[in-house]
Amino acid sequence: MIGGLLLGIIAIFLPPLAVVLRTGCGADVVINILLCFLAWIPGVLHAWYVIIKTPNHSERRRIARKESRSTLGAGRRSSHGHGHAHGGYYPAATQPAVVQTGPPPPGYAPVQTTGYTHARKY
Repeated sequence: MIGGLLLGIIAIFLPPLAVVLRTGCGADVVINILLCFLAWIPGVLHAWYVIIKTPNHSERRRIARKESRSTLGAGRRSSHGHGHAHGGYYPAATQPAVVQTGPPPPGYAPVQTTGYTHARKY
C-alpha cells in the first residue's frame, strides 16, 4: 500500500483521503470530514494521528499471523524440538484436567486461590 510519509503529505492537502487510505471507510473518516469542515488544521492533525496510530496493511497482516500462530500452538502438548507434536494435539478447551492427589512434592506448599488448591514452590 502507501507508506506513512506519503500519507502524511497527502494528509496536508486531502486529510480525509489519507484517512480512507489508512483505515478504510469508517468512523475516523466521518470525524475527519467534520474536523475539516470546522477548520483545516484540526483535520490535518487528526489525519496525522490516524496515520501514526493505525498500523498499515502489511503490519496488520503480520500481527494477525502472529496471533493465529500463538492460538494454534496453545493446545500443543510437546514438540521435543522436531517440529511436530508427539502424543497428539489437544485444543486448549479440551485438554485433559490435571488432578493432584496426595500431598504436594517436597519443596512445595499448598496455596489456596479462588477455590482451587495449587502447589507453590517456597
